Amino acid sequence: MSANLDALRVTFTHSNTVRDRRPYTIYEIEVRSSSTITWVIYKRYSDFYNLHQQLLQQVKNTDTKLPTLPPKRLTRSLAAEFVNKRKMELKDYLQRTLAKPELLHNPIILSFLEVPDSVRPMLSRAATLDSASDIYADPADGAKRPHTIRFLCKSPDEKRVLDLVNRLVYIRARVAAIKEFEEWFFEVKPRLSNDCIKLLFQGDHGGADEGGLIQTCGNFDYSHVAARAALDLLGRLLDVEKNKDAQLYLDIFASLQIHVLRRMQLHMHVLVERGDRLGAFRLISVLMSKLPNQPLESIMTDPWTRQEYFRWAERKEESITPAVMEQEDVMLKSVDLEEVGARKVTEQAIKEIKAIAHDEVGWSVVKPYVPAIYGSASSALTTPSVSVGSTAGGVRHLDHHGADPRFSITSSPRTLDDATHGSGGGASSTRITYKKDKKNDIIILRLTTTLPFHVDQVTKLLIDWNKRKEWDVKFHRGKRIEKIDSTTDIVHYVFKSFSSPYKYRDFCLLRSWDKLPEGGRIIAMRSVLHQNAPELKDNVRAVLYSSGYIVTPISSHRPATPSNINNHSSSSDALEHKSNDAGGRATAGCLLTFVAQMDREGVLIVSPDLLGETNQLGQSIMNMRRLLAAQVAAISSKQNAKQQRRQQQQQQQQQQQQQQQQQPQPHVPSAEQEAKAQAVHDRLLQNSIQ
Repeated sequence: MSANLDALRVTFTHSNTVRDRRPYTIYEIEVRSSSTITWVIYKRYSDFYNLHQQLLQQVKNTDTKLPTLPPKRLTRSLAAEFVNKRKMELKDYLQRTLAKPELLHNPIILSFLEVPDSVRPMLSRAATLDSASDIYADPADGAKRPHTIRFLCKSPDEKRVLDLVNRLVYIRARVAAIKEFEEWFFEVKPRLSNDCIKLLFQGDHGGADEGGLIQTCGNFDYSHVAARAALDLLGRLLDVEKNKDAQLYLDIFASLQIHVLRRMQLHMHVLVERGDRLGAFRLISVLMSKLPNQPLESIMTDPWTRQEYFRWAERKEESITPAVMEQEDVMLKSVDLEEVGARKVTEQAIKEIKAIAHDEVGWSVVKPYVPAIYGSASSALTTPSVSVGSTAGGVRHLDHHGADPRFSITSSPRTLDDATHGSGGGASSTRITYKKDKKNDIIILRLTTTLPFHVDQVTKLLIDWNKRKEWDVKFHRGKRIEKIDSTTDIVHYVFKSFSSPYKYRDFCLLRSWDKLPEGGRIIAMRSVLHQNAPELKDNVRAVLYSSGYIVTPISSHRPATPSNINNHSSSSDALEHKSNDAGGRATAGCLLTFVAQMDREGVLIVSPDLLGETNQLGQSIMNMRRLLAAQVAAISSKQNAKQQRRQQQQQQQQQQQQQQQQQPQPHVPSAEQEAKAQAVHDRLLQNSIQ
């Protein structure tokens, strides 16, 4: 790698005179490197002068010689010739400064050029690799340098591995280093030697202060996010579906010494809030198959986390882990609307959503989420010794009498025909079920809940993507890309993913909503292709097959029964408020049914809920209830205020009428009196004439 691979380059693109009380010239400078985007900064001469003074102060006791800065002038000149000359002088000064290797990565220079934080690690990488022989080689005097890793790798690919290992020791931006390496690895798919793979896993010798992925995975003192990123990368490297050489990586990983594997501190990923609980359990499953004679407690030291793993392993027998699915490309993923047409896609999606909503075969019920409660009882926990190589049958023979007294899960039915249960969060009417479609390699999720609100209120909230972040815990951001008509549009949604600390799952969706008989509503969604929603580097594009919401009213005189609300029970406490449906009938709320058909990437958004590890779906329903209740309260408050104003106006009108009635009325003479008065007037007039 040449010394200038990621060197910064500057171009003075424009200059402008600012007519202020003391006029000055500002220069527009374009900054770029060979591997990053371009950005623009604006500087005046005083900024260059301050930069030069700071650099002089820093290099005064070194051999570094700075370029000459154009001198100040006693008088200000805004003439075009002078401005152009000064621009060329400043450009020459800045380029000569950046040409010095010892100044290229100077923090003062980086701050002056406003180098983004995401670019700085790339510049550091260039300097690291160019001077690899100096950084990684042992000192000339033969003394042992702390955290030194010998420069064993020779090929460019192996140098990238060595670069990552050293950055995980010497550089603070470890998450960025892992992300950069991960993107490079799965794009290039290099063939690494056994020694280099081992170096990637454990560093040079597997010591606690070396920069392998294993040490970073367990270094929670430095960063929880970096620890989770390292565990996520380990999982991807060992996944046979993501890494073509995963079997070789598995063999080398399982051959590492136990005390090295223990440095991953997998139990911490289960205990801490920001750990990768699911990733830790999956990695233990890998070790179970590769180390048949090694006791589990030698790797996962905490007894409570071992109990949690055993519970997870039991659920995993019928879980939705994407890695165990058989891959068949049967269904079309994202639909091209230019070939199919939005109306046809919508009609097909509505048809599939209705069929899934009424389907009652093969569903599995999600076990209730029970949060862990820590207490003094942990000392009384007893766990049988189980080998890492134990089969699922060995897990089933776990002594439940020795279960943690702080954590109790009641046995839950596995099918809809057995029983129903609440999903937590107080939403006793909410139920989550799922099943696999192995033929098309998708997971089908169905959520049903009762809401004490009118159908139109619920539908309006579901359509409003601006308000989705207020109730959907998993939602990150969204925007409307195109409005096709009054009931159809295309949106781009980004959701948080449980599987990675920095990757999000995004969808480009066609949405369409329509009315149903008896006052119901349906919202259909389907992944489509759109030129204004390309796949983003920082996101993973997921696919949502025919999915959507069905909102049906529940009449107050017709209780919710399996026969009239799609075989789903409702709770009386959720139906406190009554409203009117489209036909004017009194309703006790509505039944909301959510159907989602997801691919491998999309299911990672909800997999913790389906495995019973989190309750974010239930929490989202509770947030929806609160938001709708707040909206209803606001509308009621406005109506009450309007009613009060109307009453006040009526009272004022009545008071005015009463006041008018109490005032004395002016005397109006009758016709006879007017005739007599006129006769008197005429006689007087006649007498005066005579």
